[in-house]
Amino acid sequence: MNSLREYFAPFGDVVEVQIPCLENGKKRGFGIVQFASVATAAAALKQLNATVFLGMSAGVVPYANWLFNAFHQGC
Repeated sequence: MNSLREYFAPFGDVVEVQIPCLENGKKRGFGIVQFASVATAAAALKQLNATVFLGMSAGVVPYANWLFNAFHQGC
């Protein structure tokens, strides 16, 4: 999880990082990153969407409360 935090940190203060898992403990394949401000989140979204992170395509989309609440359990 620290590498995901480090990937987003250049854009501003990262408040929280969650990597949701399935019931069997396997990662779901996405992470949720919360920034301290909307401006830093917007900058990260603009610059990191459609980039490559750890060899995989990174789709960066706006934070959605329903998504966080539905998948907030970490590994």
